[in-house]
Amino acid sequence: MLSALLVDDHPHLVEHLSTVIPWAELGVAQVHTGCSGDEALETIRNNRIDILVTDIRMPGMDGLQLIGQARELRPEIGCILLSGYGEFQYAQKAIELQAFRYLLKPVRPDEFISVILELTGGRGRTSDAGKGQAAELRPADKHEVQRRLVDSVHDYVRLHIGGDLTLAVIAEHVYLHPVYLSKVYKEITGTNMSEFILDARMAKARELLKQSGLRIYEIGEAVGYRSTQHFIAEFKKYAGLTPKQFRETAD
Repeated sequence: MLSALLVDDHPHLVEHLSTVIPWAELGVAQVHTGCSGDEALETIRNNRIDILVTDIRMPGMDGLQLIGQARELRPEIGCILLSGYGEFQYAQKAIELQAFRYLLKPVRPDEFISVILELTGGRGRTSDAGKGQAAELRPADKHEVQRRLVDSVHDYVRLHIGGDLTLAVIAEHVYLHPVYLSKVYKEITGTNMSEFILDARMAKARELLKQSGLRIYEIGEAVGYRSTQHFIAEFKKYAGLTPKQFRETAD
């Protein structure tokens, strides 16, 4: 089994990649994470790392420098570069460093998995060892990746229920294009993301109305409404009662 190291100065990106990708099914038993080039090199010195996935733009040591030093420690390491920048000089330098792939953010999970499979020769259960070539991602595996993506979106919404939950904000969190994220979400759930956000906000509002002594405007703010009147109107449209009426009937 293989070991991978994910490096980016944005902790939520490495956390996302470490959880949404079915690493074990790809033949990767251990997934290490790091937020800087120095931290990554320390991990490589102390662990056998087969796959290095790193962002290019990082403070201090950037991804290109990291790959160069990682290869001195472990010449056979497979390297994948992620970048939100499309400048040719980066791609050119990546080729010089013999990086396996240079991927522009946002990277789709199914695209990322295909690259991992190609890099490893398909050593996971989706492999095609007889041909010695990278296997295609099976529909069942693609569905599982998309399902995990939806779960990640749901977790983010619940954790940030009082914040800005626009499609653009959520898409940035999971490093996907908003249009692609919306399409995948609809395919998996059969509903729009806005419907889930509304359901989650109303569920939290009902919980607070029943179990807390917060004022109506405080509950509205807690579930993402800056206008109390807007919150009251949305709640009545959703529940058939105003927040005050709902609280009174719940007592």
